[in-house]
Amino acid sequence: MTFENSFTTKPGLMKSFTLLFSLFIVSITSLSQDKTDSTRYYSKELHRLEKSYKDSFRNSPKTKELSEKLKYAEWASDNYSGMVYFIQFGSANYDVLNADNSTDGFGPISGPMISFGLGYSLKKRRAILDLSLAGTLNKKTGKSKEVIKTSVSPLLQVDIGYDLVKKKNINIYPYAGLGLRSSFLEYKAPAQTNPSPTSISNIITNNRSVKERVTEFGYQAGVGLEYKILFLKLGTNRAFKRKAFEIEGVNYDPKLQYGNWIITVGFKIVGRWDL
Repeated sequence: MTFENSFTTKPGLMKSFTLLFSLFIVSITSLSQDKTDSTRYYSKELHRLEKSYKDSFRNSPKTKELSEKLKYAEWASDNYSGMVYFIQFGSANYDVLNADNSTDGFGPISGPMISFGLGYSLKKRRAILDLSLAGTLNKKTGKSKEVIKTSVSPLLQVDIGYDLVKKKNINIYPYAGLGLRSSFLEYKAPAQTNPSPTSISNIITNNRSVKERVTEFGYQAGVGLEYKILFLKLGTNRAFKRKAFEIEGVNYDPKLQYGNWIITVGFKIVGRWDL
């Protein structure tokens, strides 16, 4: 009897084999489906638990307290206060003064005004306050023993800026402020003396020397850059109203145009502190 005939002559055996194979397939499919459903369930539960812990951590009073203290400490580490030392270069136009002086044989005055100053600087969070005083070197021209001198000094400047970069060693800040500046003008010539004076009142027979100073109220604005202790400011310094010199009752206005641009370079010796 062949293999084919055995199945032909025993149909009951064929049905049993088919039933067992079907049960096997169903069991495997069911088991696979159970595994897939379990994986999804456990993964979903873990994700839900993780989210719950994160929400609990984020909303915890202790977490909020520590977060505020961390933010507080980060701000505090960027605060400073201390002394400022600088040199300042300011543009100046002497065209009218030079034209007036040339008729009397004086040479021209040229170049920026150069000032040296010191001050105090304070930074609290992003706000920067600079308070400074400065004195300026005279510009002069002369002939023989006659000298003409002039200067414009930014006597007092108060600037307030806002730091755009939240870094401990680097600050970039626009600033604006108010200040006082002093303009000085002097003509000095040898006095003519009386060789035979009879009293103190006639020792000097002719003295043409004169000098005067005016103080103007103005404003300054620009951009500042700080890197560690070094700083640089680029801006302008202008008077709200320019004044003429009143010399012995006579008003003389050489129309000195000072401060269209200002460059300040210096360093800050500061200490860091907490709020």
